[in-house]
Amino acid sequence: MIRLSIILIVTLASATIAQAAPCVLGNSLGYREFSLPRNSVCVIKRYGVLGMSLVSMKITVRPKLGKFGSASISELAYRAENVAGDDYFEYISTQSLSGGAPHDYRTRNVVHVTP
Repeated sequence: MIRLSIILIVTLASATIAQAAPCVLGNSLGYREFSLPRNSVCVIKRYGVLGMSLVSMKITVRPKLGKFGSASISELAYRAENVAGDDYFEYISTQSLSGGAPHDYRTRNVVHVTP
């Protein structure tokens, strides 16, 4: 019985991880385009460009076919709803290079939500 329980837990954990993030993207300071299936999540790592630190972030255009926001302290995420089509959102990240004056960087995101 214990062996069956362990196998079941490992299987459920693997299935949850697979459903959680079909795509993982790095940071971008400009333009990003990606595709993902309906009802899925894409994780965007929030690490800065080498030598830069993130000061703040503001969503300027919200997506229409999904949701975008923080997934954790080090990750953002886009979650596609149950509608296929093209989506768009953008945000401005304020970043500082080695303690220097902060600068704003607009990131435009085009998402192709597939059936």
